[in-house]
Amino acid sequence: IELRHNSITTLEPKAFTNFTELGYLGLSYNDINIIHDSTFAGLHKLQTLYLDNNNISIIHDNTFAGLHKLQNLFLNNNQLTDFPNFDPDFELSIANNSWICDCRFSWLRLSNDNLVCASPSKYAGKPLNEIPLEDYCPGEF
Repeated sequence: IELRHNSITTLEPKAFTNFTELGYLGLSYNDINIIHDSTFAGLHKLQTLYLDNNNISIIHDNTFAGLHKLQNLFLNNNQLTDFPNFDPDFELSIANNSWICDCRFSWLRLSNDNLVCASPSKYAGKPLNEIPLEDYCPGEF
C-alpha cells in the first residue's frame, strides 16, 4: 500500500491488522509524530516499510517486534533523537535525524556509518562512527 503524501498525522495501534498479506507499506511524506508498539501488529509478511520524511520523534520499544519478514526500514529525515535498542537483521536507514549520541546509541555504531550527532554540543555535526566510543560512553568500555 502506498500512502505517502496523504497528510496522515496519527497511526492508531493495530491500524493495519486487516492487511495481513501486506508486503510493502509506504508512509513517507506525511506528518506522523509517534509510532506506537502495536501500530504494525499482524503484518507478519511486511518486507519493506517507508516512514521517512515525517515528523516522527518517538518510536516505542517494541514497535517492530513481530515483523519477522522485514528486510528494509526507512526512517530518514524525521525528528528522532534516539532509537529503541534492538538488533535488526534487516536494512535500517535512519540518517538525517537529531541524534543524541550517548551510551544508549553505542549498539548502532557498527551498523550505521551515516549517523551524524546533533548533541551533546561537543559532538554536534560529527559522524557517530568517528567519535571514539570511550569519549561518549566513558567507563563503559
